[in-house]
Amino acid sequence: MNRLRELRKSQGLTLKDTVKKMKVQESLFVTADALAKYERGDREPKIETWQKFADFFKVSVPYLQGFTYTTDEIIKIVHEYYFEKDVIEQIGTFNYEFVKNINLYIRLTSYDPVPRALYEKETKDFPLTKKVKKYWLDHFKDILDSQRLQDINKGNKDDVIVYFDSEVEKYIAKFQSPYKLTLLGKLYQDKFKNENELHDKTIQKIKYLDLSSAKEAINEYAKLVNELRDEVNGFKKDSFNQNDYDKDLIQDIKNQVYMMNLSSDELVEKIVNELISRIKAGDIDCRNYMAEHSNSDFIEVYGNYKKERGEDTTDTDEYIRERDEIIGNK
Repeated sequence: MNRLRELRKSQGLTLKDTVKKMKVQESLFVTADALAKYERGDREPKIETWQKFADFFKVSVPYLQGFTYTTDEIIKIVHEYYFEKDVIEQIGTFNYEFVKNINLYIRLTSYDPVPRALYEKETKDFPLTKKVKKYWLDHFKDILDSQRLQDINKGNKDDVIVYFDSEVEKYIAKFQSPYKLTLLGKLYQDKFKNENELHDKTIQKIKYLDLSSAKEAINEYAKLVNELRDEVNGFKKDSFNQNDYDKDLIQDIKNQVYMMNLSSDELVEKIVNELISRIKAGDIDCRNYMAEHSNSDFIEVYGNYKKERGEDTTDTDEYIRERDEIIGNK
């Protein structure tokens, strides 16, 4: 079904109001009876007429024709992917980064709980109720209203997730900088944010271009690095707060375990409690190791940390065996 009637109703317009405004704004001469037939699908407009309707309602022609997802349908796709029930997804091989980005976005932009916390801890099914739908709409309205998202044709759910996730990441970068960056980090962001790009270009020229071009690139990059070194050496005030950093890391560990629905497992709780106790007790090496590998399964990372130091890994090895049995790894 096309969305002519839906859009007309959403703007509080009658059939007569619409045809009158269409005549003035889009120079489209159509009767109220013809519009009603278009809405019911009894008559098919010409493509030129479709375009004038699309311009009038400020949407794309595919959206107006019903070939793309509605906002409610997009919310359903996002909701179901966030709460993916497949055991592989729960382990975090596919949707973990998506869930992590959503949770971080919520924490940075509001005091509301993350979506998983809207349900009881023991919940296995996560119905999209009116309350939860409103939650998604309230927090992600700007993304949901974006024309790019509304232009994705039906059947391309993966495109919805990829675009939605990329927009969330942009918002995270926007909101995170003022709160998470240290003073030195802010300096780097303000004055040396092109360092990574320049580094990559330099490597490419060293690998593939002539000696003269490589030397020029190296000298340009070295100049930037020397400037950065001088800034760092001259920096006096440190805004890094160890307690806040540890608190955030511990919360990330808890969020991951909670998200994976493994928090009720006694073995998992034992490992996580041991790990958190070490971080709180000031085990800097452990803390740094976990932070450097924060995109992986925290329990597996902790097991690797203990193994490298010759510590007993019976519990973490058992966890990994059980996890791999679930996802079918050998």
